[in-house]
Amino acid sequence: MKFLYRPDIDGLRAISILGVILFHFKFDFFSGGYLGVDVFIVISGFLITSFIFKRLELNKFSFSEFLIRRAKRLLPSFFVVIFLSLIFAYFIFLPQDLVKFCKSLISAASLSSNFFFWLNSGYWDESNTNPLLHTWSLSLEWQFYLSFSIFSVLIWKLVKLKLYKLTIILFIFLFILSFFCAVLFMDRSMSFFLLPFRLYEFLIGSLIYFIRNQKFLIINKNKNFFSFFGIFLIIFSFIIFDSESNVPGYIALMPCLGTALLIYQSDSIVHNFL
Repeated sequence: MKFLYRPDIDGLRAISILGVILFHFKFDFFSGGYLGVDVFIVISGFLITSFIFKRLELNKFSFSEFLIRRAKRLLPSFFVVIFLSLIFAYFIFLPQDLVKFCKSLISAASLSSNFFFWLNSGYWDESNTNPLLHTWSLSLEWQFYLSFSIFSVLIWKLVKLKLYKLTIILFIFLFILSFFCAVLFMDRSMSFFLLPFRLYEFLIGSLIYFIRNQKFLIINKNKNFFSFFGIFLIIFSFIIFDSESNVPGYIALMPCLGTALLIYQSDSIVHNFL
């Protein structure tokens, strides 16, 4: 089965990764580069929604196939990183730091490291005793895969009944609920790491999938402008925000909406991207 290959999405992935790298190398000009994670989350929401619903439309969706496909794509390199990190940690870390590392390794291997780092350090603890800190986002992704695939099958009956507007309304409701939780919740570390507070970012990508065939005249007549505007929103967010900004609250809307604009209007060719 063939899917849409989106070369623009590969470009967006590169921008998101570059932003995170420049942030961790402490380039002051890209003090908000960590928002590249939010760009990646929107991309993931779009791609996973595309994969699941295209198969549901053909009555070919399988939980096992979906999860095995994701595992084959993500886990080999993930376990290589864990293995190499363990070797270096064994020879470099002091005993107390090695114990801390092993706990983070267990949480990463069980795809729950976002919970571990929320409870034990927080994202801005960038000490070298947490070399697996970045695995929180992979755990978040897997939790989305599991919950969203189940949710998608449950609402598929609405789609089969051609209740498309009701489906979109349901997604919008979940988006608003997640967004306001992220903005209003006082525990910033929890809202940074956990899925309920990040769900609206995934759903921005999902909603782009559902409205992809809708023609918004102002956007379609000004494609070049909105392409540059989408890129501007992403890059500008990398520049003006920093570690003190309230993320993933309303701040994250800027790179997320920029990403959504670019995904919505870009052309595509047939290929297998998942």
